[in-house]
Order: sequence, then C-alpha cells, then structure tokens
Amino acid sequence: MTEDIATLFAEQAAAKFLSETPTNGGFIGADIERLLAERATVIYRDVADTTYYGALIQLKQQNFVILNTTHSLRQRYYHAAHTLWDLIATNYQTNSAASTAFTAAIMLPSRHTIATWRRLRRNSDSTATALLRLADQTAMPYQVVAQRLATLQALPNDDLLYLSEADWLAWRTTHHSFPSALDRPLHMVHFDRLTTDVMRYLDHDQLTISDAAQLLHNANPDLAHHYNA
Repeated sequence: MTEDIATLFAEQAAAKFLSETPTNGGFIGADIERLLAERATVIYRDVADTTYYGALIQLKQQNFVILNTTHSLRQRYYHAAHTLWDLIATNYQTNSAASTAFTAAIMLPSRHTIATWRRLRRNSDSTATALLRLADQTAMPYQVVAQRLATLQALPNDDLLYLSEADWLAWRTTHHSFPSALDRPLHMVHFDRLTTDVMRYLDHDQLTISDAAQLLHNANPDLAHHYNA
C-alpha cells in the first residue's frame, strides 16, 4: 500500500468512525481514552523511558492497551488515538502514514478544525496564539496541530511547522501567563486486569512463563522479573 492510498484509506476510516461516534459537536479531546476503553482494557503505567509511549497487547482474543503516563497529557491522548487505529484497522496497523492520518482526522476533523481555526484567528493577536488555543481545545500536541493545519492548507506561517514541543512550551511561558495542565503528565498506575488474566492463563497452562514475563514487561515489571528469575 502506497503512502497516498494508506492516507486516503485512513481518512475514510476516520470519517466513518466520527459518523458513528457522538462528540456533542466538538472535538474528542480527552474523551479518546474512554473510546479506547470501549474496545480494550486500558492499563496505565508510569515508565521512566521517555521513548516508550505504550503498547497494544493481544492476549487470547482480548485487547490490552498500555499507556505510559510519564508523558504529558497531550502526548498520551495522541498515542491513545494512534492505538485506536491499531484496533480498528488491524490489517494496516504497521503503516505509520495511515496511523498518523487517522489520528489527525479524528482528533482534528477537517470541517470543525477549519471553522474553529478561523474563529480563533479573528480573536487572537497572532497566528501562534491561535494555534496554541486550538491545541488546548483539541488536547493535541502543538506540532500535531501545526501539521494538521498545514495539511488542510490553513497555516499561513510555515515557520510554525518547525517548532518543537519544547519550543512551543518556551513560547507559551514567554507570551502567556497561564500554563496548561495538558503540558504536564498525570501519573497513574493501573494494571490489575492484565496481571490477573496472565496469572489465570499460567495456572491453566495456557501460557508459558517466558510469554507471561514478556506480556508483563511494561505493565507489571516486578512480576515479570519474578517470572524471569
């Protein structure tokens, strides 16, 4: 599948998903984790490795999603939306272009994004301020919002595309007195369901100890270490 076809497929899948998902006329935002929890058991784990965002684990026809709560809420919600794609379109889950396109399309749907962006532009003293406000309304990373606006041909200042999340945070600190809770992590640990199921499958000889340790590597590292001992 070429990148263009994958992106088109993802946009169509996103449109279908949104048509079946009540959003009260707004953006999904933080509600993405509830939508994810309707399709999988969500496990919250504080993993110090900042390159690790989470994982999808499929065990005995059950889906478990690990979300790393060491990241900011923006990043966590973005990864949750990515993982939702993995559950909806499993045949294409290895295609990063499709995953990225789907995530942008459900979290920043084109029509609502453009309408909101135009309103924010009118009421903001700069394009950067408008983008910051849109990022807060959508609960998405600043870079993701900038890229989505560029894709929709709505970003007049291409320089904003090259700002990192750290750049945006610095800009926000300099120009705005109000920080956002979305830029901070919400540390949580919740993994009981996966641990319980793994132990049950072990008791019934439906899993090997090495498989159990691998499944629990990030969800419950202490128990995984015990199994590996």
